[in-house]
Amino acid sequence: MLYESNYRGQVYWDSPDRITLRDVLEKLNERIQYHHYVTTPPASPDLKTVGIGMLINTLVCIAVGFIKYFLHGSGIAGFVTGFVLWFAGFAVIGLIVGYNRMIKRPKKMTVEVNALVAGHSLESSNGHLLRTPVFKYEYGGRKYFAYDGVYSNTGKVPKVGEEVTIRIDPDEPSELSWSDKNNRSTFLFIGFVCAIIGSAFAYVAIYSLLNSSFMS
Repeated sequence: MLYESNYRGQVYWDSPDRITLRDVLEKLNERIQYHHYVTTPPASPDLKTVGIGMLINTLVCIAVGFIKYFLHGSGIAGFVTGFVLWFAGFAVIGLIVGYNRMIKRPKKMTVEVNALVAGHSLESSNGHLLRTPVFKYEYGGRKYFAYDGVYSNTGKVPKVGEEVTIRIDPDEPSELSWSDKNNRSTFLFIGFVCAIIGSAFAYVAIYSLLNSSFMS
């Protein structure tokens, strides 16, 4: 995704010097205090998937809750069934995001280019400093200043000024992948947990929908 150094909720750091979580928090507070101009970063493909998925999931769960109510005449049972199914749908969304991140998107990254690590985008989350590298590169006669939008506090991040071979989508050159291992173990774990949780909640919801004695 294209990157701007004044994105909301993050700090751009283009120095090789070490920066701490406290430094990041102070810089974010300075923005608020002095009303520095900030802009909202673009929604990542994963965030768009989550947004659309949650809308569909909510509508389906409401419909299932009404079906349960009309079949068995219990408003509480209808609410519980829809609520349980909502968690199952949320798990499915997690699986879809994992599939897009680990399988679908990497297949589109077919072109390798040399990129310079111009800096790091830094965020704070639950007392941790998260970072992701920001790259400068050129493709098709056009210069790009972009990042993948995946923040992490684990794994090795290339240093500022380092040259890295990245892969890009030739149809959307601002979409990039800089490490095959970046967050892969995290997404594998999330996918495994989502599969188990989703299966369990889906079973309970289906059993509730078909069994008139459930919560009636």
